[in-house]
Amino acid sequence: MELIESLHAVAGFVVALTGLAQIVTKKGGIYHAVVGFTYLSAWLIVVVTGGYLGSPLITLFGFLGFYMALTGWRFANRRRTRPKTPEKVIYWIGLIVATSTFIWGLSLAFQGHWMGIVALIFGAIFLITCIVDILDFIFKKNIRRLSASRKQWMFEHMTRMYISYIAAMTAFAVINEIFITPIYNWLMPTVVGTILIFFTRRQQEKKLLLREEKERG
Repeated sequence: MELIESLHAVAGFVVALTGLAQIVTKKGGIYHAVVGFTYLSAWLIVVVTGGYLGSPLITLFGFLGFYMALTGWRFANRRRTRPKTPEKVIYWIGLIVATSTFIWGLSLAFQGHWMGIVALIFGAIFLITCIVDILDFIFKKNIRRLSASRKQWMFEHMTRMYISYIAAMTAFAVINEIFITPIYNWLMPTVVGTILIFFTRRQQEKKLLLREEKERG
């Protein structure tokens, strides 16, 4: 048990460190790729060890973070290929976990428990993402229209990596009780992170569109 706790703590620290490094350092290149793969690998360890140590909701939440990191990594590294069978399995598992989280949230909400709000919010985000992924990658519906830019994969990669990091910071806030009110520990990282994602993504979209207009002109 102590070994697993130590492994979980170390992996969590690596996720926090490499996630921050991806945000503040230059994107692209070998360094970014290595740091990103390290981040993804550490997330896998966090999910496996957390599932052994944590509560069911923490485990589901951890899988959400790993799913976003994994699919975000795929957008950057295999954007021109269709998913293989193992990846398709991940998408379906994600759908099952997301549906379970959402249904659990409904159950808790009907019981008047504040955790129902948390489970509903994250379950809904996760569920919508998984449905779109399955329609897009497995059934080839090509419904994702994230940007007018031909580099829309980059926006999806960035957004998912940010969401996975928000999940990591949420877990940190919950475990260490950063805020006095428990629900704030669950939701404040998402509120702050969502605002940052919105403005960062908007800025990057404008830059890329201007660059592409110049290239065409």
